[in-house]
Amino acid sequence: MPHNKSHHYVPRFYLRNFSQSGKSIDLFNIDSQRFIKNAPIRGQCCRDYFYGKNPENEKGLSAAEGEVAQLFRLISQQTRLPRYFTAGHLLLCFHIATQANRTQYAADALNALADGMMREVMKHDRSVTHDMLAQVRFGYDDPALVATAYGALGFPLLMDLECRVLLAPRGTEFITSDNPVVMYNQFMLWRAAVSNTGIASKGLQIFFPIWPFLTLVMYDRDVYHFGRAKSARVHMASAIDVHELNILQAAAASKNVYAFTSAANIFKVAQDAARYRRKEKALVRAFPQPSEGNRKSELIATSHVDIRTNAMLGFMRVHKRARAWLEDFRSQRFQPAAVVRDQALVARFEAHVEAVKDGRATPENAIESIFGKSVVDGTF
Repeated sequence: MPHNKSHHYVPRFYLRNFSQSGKSIDLFNIDSQRFIKNAPIRGQCCRDYFYGKNPENEKGLSAAEGEVAQLFRLISQQTRLPRYFTAGHLLLCFHIATQANRTQYAADALNALADGMMREVMKHDRSVTHDMLAQVRFGYDDPALVATAYGALGFPLLMDLECRVLLAPRGTEFITSDNPVVMYNQFMLWRAAVSNTGIASKGLQIFFPIWPFLTLVMYDRDVYHFGRAKSARVHMASAIDVHELNILQAAAASKNVYAFTSAANIFKVAQDAARYRRKEKALVRAFPQPSEGNRKSELIATSHVDIRTNAMLGFMRVHKRARAWLEDFRSQRFQPAAVVRDQALVARFEAHVEAVKDGRATPENAIESIFGKSVVDGTF
């Protein structure tokens, strides 16, 4: 048997955090509406050669997982987060960015974008018939590898986000899924025609449960205020908050959601999340453009599909200054497709990427190039 052909797109160490035995986990399968108790962890969230047949691909992803597991234990034991721009902070942002992009859902969404784009292009080729297009699918051979590379490249853009700990009150618990990093944006929820959950989006929120009693929250500090005390990095959620976040988790899942105990009320969560589950993974639209003579041209716009649950989160509110910005922005006749929270930060990131391509910089000095800061050793 080939060595290590089964590639986990959600690490086993992570799933064990939601297991009572460390070997099995309770799950609810969304398609079949079946609850399965004590499903073996080794068979969850994995596919043969998911990241391709080069063993170095999967090894590279798993290399840091031991350190991430230890970081999660420290966060849970001490109920605090790494200081900004420490090695622990960098590791946390890197893991969240790659985990968001290494799942089956992310791979399927990337290929859906590629397929939709190519169909829009090919439909204007007179040598290609409708029947021909119906028989093919366009996409990457190893979409998970490509999607994960995007996450690994872009992770520094998460390092300007605030990071907080949200605790579940007694008698409740957070669930997780096979697509556990949930990107949301309640501030831009009204912009339904485009995605507002890109890694640099204004108003971005990230919810990532790492234990049944603890969820990591990352958010745009210029838009939201977290909790009651201005400086507090830990907040106790309400039972309603927990249920709303669990609905988000179930709506974002690909096939399975996972629960630690019956306190998760998984059937109720799945029922409430059903209407919010995405029917498409990608949006592709063509817009005719002004043309000269007999030549026709189109602008093809592609976008991921965001989750929209209208979640009312008691631990997070919008700043007054952000509401004022939004009122002005919504009054504008022409709005950009992508609204970033820090244009200068994105420009420095893009300049660094180009410098790496040209050999003028290395990936290792990304943080210093983008933020003008050095990452220091340690965590807390």
